[in-house]
Amino acid sequence: MASSNDFPINSNNVNTKKWRVFLFPFFARGHLIPMTDFANLLSTSHPDIKPTMVVTPGNTKFITSSLGKSNSSTQQPVQILTYPFPSIGLKPGVETVGVGKSAESSAIDGAFHMARPGQEQVIQHYKPDAVIADMKFPWIAAIAAELRIPCLFFTCSGSFPILLYRCLSRMRPNVGLHDHVTVLGLPGPEIRMPVLELPPFVLAEEDNYAQYVECMMKTLADVFGVVVNTFRGLELKYCKELENTVARRAYFVGPVSVSCAMDVLEICPRSQSYLVTSMVL
Repeated sequence: MASSNDFPINSNNVNTKKWRVFLFPFFARGHLIPMTDFANLLSTSHPDIKPTMVVTPGNTKFITSSLGKSNSSTQQPVQILTYPFPSIGLKPGVETVGVGKSAESSAIDGAFHMARPGQEQVIQHYKPDAVIADMKFPWIAAIAAELRIPCLFFTCSGSFPILLYRCLSRMRPNVGLHDHVTVLGLPGPEIRMPVLELPPFVLAEEDNYAQYVECMMKTLADVFGVVVNTFRGLELKYCKELENTVARRAYFVGPVSVSCAMDVLEICPRSQSYLVTSMVL
């Protein structure tokens, strides 16, 4: 991760001893837990940084369970702030994709854009030194920019998925009626995908979501940088491509579950519980 001196800091906070970094994870365990692990990593390896996880009340339980040992063993524990979950007719506390009924997860995933007012209020009130937002929240970059706060994106799923989504969004008008398509613009061997397995936005079934993906990709190129839960040895050519063609800066910090020194016996069952059911792109 970049050092403090790499950030264009808010002039109001230049003389503070701790750099306040707010992290905004998406409402899915496959996003919440990796970002919490990254906050742990920041806390333990950078004593000059004060990380704060900013979540809705119903998601704090995933944060606190992941903080656990790390907060008890460090002099600079990760803090938690909450903002209201959007009112979408669900029972109190039902705020997480991949937990509970499928219809509830669909409702949450379809209304996450309604979280913006609460997120904006937190940033405007506390004015942190830097913001790290899940890529699912591209509007946070605009909120931070208005306050001259540097913003980075965090992705829990590696460099390849980012590049793939970028390529698919560009291919959208040309998919046609073919059985398979060749993904253009990726480094390395040619990749072909069955049309039936393409995301709906590529097939023009979700115009609003297609516009959202385009906004997300454009914002990715404009923010201060992107923090990726991967390492170069896993996907070197995709990491290089991300650095050279997409992001202004890229920080490969993964796998964060290992980097934060968690016991392997804790990683395995926890990973099985969230990776398949709650990874949202």
